[in-house]
Amino acid sequence: LLKDAERNKISVTAEEWKNIETQFKKQIEELRVVMELTPAVIDPKASAADRAKAAQLKVDQFFDAMTSGKVQLRMLPGMIAYALRGHEKFGVNQVGVKRAVDLAVAKAGDNPVPGMPGAIAPAPGPAPVPGGSGTP
Repeated sequence: LLKDAERNKISVTAEEWKNIETQFKKQIEELRVVMELTPAVIDPKASAADRAKAAQLKVDQFFDAMTSGKVQLRMLPGMIAYALRGHEKFGVNQVGVKRAVDLAVAKAGDNPVPGMPGAIAPAPGPAPVPGGSGTP
């Protein structure tokens, strides 16, 4: 996208860039707080190795809580997601996905949790009338 913008001589004003930067920093800070990657946990006076271990522990704890449904899924800011996709190897293990689905179906059985994201519930009221005017 940026390469296309450069090719077409589209530029960002200083004010627009400042807004982008402010939003990015806000999103990063929100992630840091949610994941508890704060100076209270990550001691700035500790060695780089100790800070990395503490951060890794907090990230692991966050992902464990997220995958167990204890905390809400948080999307990565677009630029971080883009950078990780461009420089880090990733993939989806289809066998693992199938196993996760099988476990979830077995756990839910015939009675899925009400209000569960993705749960299907009948729409209220009668079925829509084909060819209707869109007004009741």
